[in-house]
Amino acid sequence: MLLLINVILTLWVSCANGQEVKPCDFPEIQHGGLYYESKRRPYFPVAAGKSYSYYCDANFVTPSGSYWDYIHCTQDGWSPTVPCLRTCSKSDIEVENGFISESSSIYILNKEIQYKCKPGYATADGNSSGSITCLQNGWSAQPICIKLCDMPVFENSRAKSNGMWFKLHDTLDYECYDGYESRYGNTTGSIVCGEDGWSHLPTCYNSSEKCGPPPPISNGDTKSFPQKVYLPQSTVEYQCQSSYELQGSQYVTCSNGEWSEPPRCRLMKPCEFPEIQHGGLYYESKRRPYFPVAAGNSYSYYCDANFVTPSGSYWDYIHCTQDGWLPTVPCLRTCSKSDIEVENGFISESSSIYILNKEMQYKCKPGYATADGNSSGSITCLQNGWSAQPICIKLCDMPVFENSRAKSNGMWFKLHDTLDYECYDGYESRYGNTTGSIVCGEDGWSHLPTCYNSSEKCGPPPPISNGDTKSFPQKVYLPQSTVEYQCQSSYELQGSQYVTCSNGEWSEPPRCRLMKPCEFPEIQHGGLYYESKRRPYFPVAAGNSYSYYCDANFVTPSGSYWDYIHCTQDGWLPTVPCLGTCSKSDIEVENGFISESSSIYILNKEMQYKCKPGYATADGNSSGSITCLQNGWSAQPICIKLCDMPVFENSRAKSNGMWFKLHDTLDYECYDGYESRYGNTTGSIVCGEDGWSHLPTCYNSSEKCGPPPPISNGDTKSFPQKVYLPQSTVEYQCQSSYELQGSQYVTCSNGEWSEPPRCRLMKPCEFPEIQHGGLYYQTIRRPYFPVAAGKSYSYYCDANFVTPSGSYWDYIHCTQDGWLPTAPCLRTCSKSDIEIENGFISESSSIYILNKEMQYKCKPGYATADGNSSGSITCLQNGWSAQPICIKFCDTPVLENSRAKSNGMWFKLHDTLDYECYDGYESRYGNTTGSTVCGEDGWSHLPTCYNSSEKCGPPPPISNADTKSFPQKVYLPQSRVEYQCQSYYKLQGSQYVTCSNGEWSEPPRCINPCIITEENMNKNNIQLKGKSDRKYYAKTGDTIEFMCKLGYNANTSILSFQAVCWEGILEYPRCE
Repeated sequence: MLLLINVILTLWVSCANGQEVKPCDFPEIQHGGLYYESKRRPYFPVAAGKSYSYYCDANFVTPSGSYWDYIHCTQDGWSPTVPCLRTCSKSDIEVENGFISESSSIYILNKEIQYKCKPGYATADGNSSGSITCLQNGWSAQPICIKLCDMPVFENSRAKSNGMWFKLHDTLDYECYDGYESRYGNTTGSIVCGEDGWSHLPTCYNSSEKCGPPPPISNGDTKSFPQKVYLPQSTVEYQCQSSYELQGSQYVTCSNGEWSEPPRCRLMKPCEFPEIQHGGLYYESKRRPYFPVAAGNSYSYYCDANFVTPSGSYWDYIHCTQDGWLPTVPCLRTCSKSDIEVENGFISESSSIYILNKEMQYKCKPGYATADGNSSGSITCLQNGWSAQPICIKLCDMPVFENSRAKSNGMWFKLHDTLDYECYDGYESRYGNTTGSIVCGEDGWSHLPTCYNSSEKCGPPPPISNGDTKSFPQKVYLPQSTVEYQCQSSYELQGSQYVTCSNGEWSEPPRCRLMKPCEFPEIQHGGLYYESKRRPYFPVAAGNSYSYYCDANFVTPSGSYWDYIHCTQDGWLPTVPCLGTCSKSDIEVENGFISESSSIYILNKEMQYKCKPGYATADGNSSGSITCLQNGWSAQPICIKLCDMPVFENSRAKSNGMWFKLHDTLDYECYDGYESRYGNTTGSIVCGEDGWSHLPTCYNSSEKCGPPPPISNGDTKSFPQKVYLPQSTVEYQCQSSYELQGSQYVTCSNGEWSEPPRCRLMKPCEFPEIQHGGLYYQTIRRPYFPVAAGKSYSYYCDANFVTPSGSYWDYIHCTQDGWLPTAPCLRTCSKSDIEIENGFISESSSIYILNKEMQYKCKPGYATADGNSSGSITCLQNGWSAQPICIKFCDTPVLENSRAKSNGMWFKLHDTLDYECYDGYESRYGNTTGSTVCGEDGWSHLPTCYNSSEKCGPPPPISNADTKSFPQKVYLPQSRVEYQCQSYYKLQGSQYVTCSNGEWSEPPRCINPCIITEENMNKNNIQLKGKSDRKYYAKTGDTIEFMCKLGYNANTSILSFQAVCWEGILEYPRCE
């Protein structure tokens, strides 16, 4: 029966358009099959238009690249005609010296895969890329890339062969232009293609610009072995013999057949063996025989314990210079922070070691001060250690006086000091006195010096019935004093519990009122904790509270399972201790949801819920509520499907309802002159799960359209209908070899179709002749030309040529106007062919196409031949337009009190700039003119001139001191010279003097030390404390401690035995 129906349907479809349509037999699919094949086979043949899912075996895929798809019965039979295609895997390919340039991993039968060779490698036919094809038995071949070298850049030379690329180990012969020769003096040469490219570049040089051996210099030589011939721009480096230093540039350069000016070697002054106080050289005994040594040598040295180098380390390097050893004082005395303990204070610096004469700051804790009353102080690191041990003593500041005054003028007071005070007239202390004393203690003053107006004090506070004060009453209370009251048991306080003393009187006191007692509480659905123990104590007074609990499904008014019940004047609170509850989990809202976060609801509490869009409550609202009652929720919420009244277009409803339930029907009728899409004037729509079955829309019958207009050599993409509604659109398509002109769509408007498109025959394209490239599979494709516009073919470009997109291959497209692109293959130049001395390429591209410019930049201090910091070269048919070069230059320097004698803005390496000083000015050497030279590091010196009247002679001499540097005859303005005093003399003033307006600033003084002699000590029967020296030197400001000799007693004050040296004078103590 099913087979008969299928045959009848097939015949009906065949006859529908008056022509026979051939049915499709069961499809026999090679390398695959239909899904559910055995069940489907009895229903064949089938009518055109039918589609069936099918699968492909392993290593085969559908034309779309999947393992399954649909096969379609068409007028011409089954489509696709070959359902399952052979595949090849990308993982089966290994490209030696190359890589696969596509992302696909599986390729179907006859599909090509593209591969590329690494830079410097090519395919067997010399291309940078190639392809292999997926065949029935797998890939057509295994790809390989072999080493090659491109034609190199020739400089002043030419190749002797015409090849464009060369394989590994190939030789390329070249010859020099007339008048040029190789670096070895030959006019011809050969280079070999190796793994790293050509063995060398085929470069020739102008023979007249070469140089001979570099010039010799006294006490020096070149670092490299001299050659007979040097190429232009070659450089040679010089070095001096031991004990000599280089003056001038260490390099000479070959230019125009001559060497630049060589440097000179100057003898350096030697240094004797360094005698280091409080330290020594490492390996001293081994090194001593090699002294004296030349300037420039450095040696490691160490410092003894409690001494450090100027850099703060226990070792460093000492350097021999033209002016002697540096540092001049290698080891400096140190003091340790750990030797200090600040009583009642702390060190306010982070350093742990301090060098000689370095101060260290310390601070006292709050409430403490130094001996001179400051909050901080300092001690100094001296030759014998710290100048003193810091101490901070307790102090009290002057306190705040209230209605009183101090009887002394001191500003701060030490521990246990007493401060007397007196009250103003009419005032007295809290104890009734007009005077008093306070003592400075560890916690500050013993009390504040405060006095009160005697007329504003109060007597004892007033008594109250059934209550009393919390504190023992006093005879007298100070103004603003407060006293607290309390009631006896069973009484409660009414009014403020405090009274205040003001203007000699107390404020109104509170009253104590008898409280009504509470009986034992009977709690429904709960009870008191420890009920049996508590019951005997009832009734209880108001103010008592007891903990209680609620049974399951009941809670306290605060929502907890327990709380406190309170006895008040009006009875127990809360009045209903336990309230019934309902749970949110007991509710399930069909087609809706609960819109609140609470999970438990107490008695009479409402819970809100909402319906999903398209649903409503039984009374038609989008939300509703239910209430928690004694027996649970008042109802189970429900949301039912509804449809709102739809939008009517050119129609009206035949009923008045506002909303409709699931499966309800709404009848409508069209306005006069309008009808439905099916030609009726009335209709019905049904409320379903997804809303209304359709919209109640009617159309003006005069605005509908018939079938769309036919066009020559084209047709509509969809089967035409008898009637189309207003604003309907239909799409057209053209037959093969025709192209669409105009919009591909027509629109129905006011009963008519818009203008349909036309199908125009496309002009064919002949076979494309591609210069420097060709079509892939050229021989196979040539017989099919000419071809229609719209066709595209893959093509490749030869070595050193690329497509306009920059690739070695692309597609060429046949258009109405011919082939695009018009120039498929463009000449390229390689970034690797360029070497910029003293510069760099400022772009990231590595390949440049014909007429494309490449930008380059020079390093700082270098410029192009025309003086710019950057330039460009262009890719031409024969390669780059030029090799870029950057030459050394110096900008015009800053001229100070001088002018240049030439107008140039920039200068090349070794150029000289002459300058002259302004009138009344001269150079540091006393000349009015000078020259500066452009070198590798810039100008040899700055062209600076100085006012001759502002120079200074030698710095002024001072007694017992000298300058640290050897004095010169002349010093420039703002020059600075440093002084140092002789041993034990102390420098007073700045250690530096400065030359300004021809005069030196005020020099320092060296203060005399004190000389403590045995003779003076014997005269006074004293000796040094802790020292046995017979003669002792002390700097000004130093404290020297003395003691009486054995059998003698002090005849002067104790303080005199700590004598201070001041500018060479010391007052000795005396013992008798």
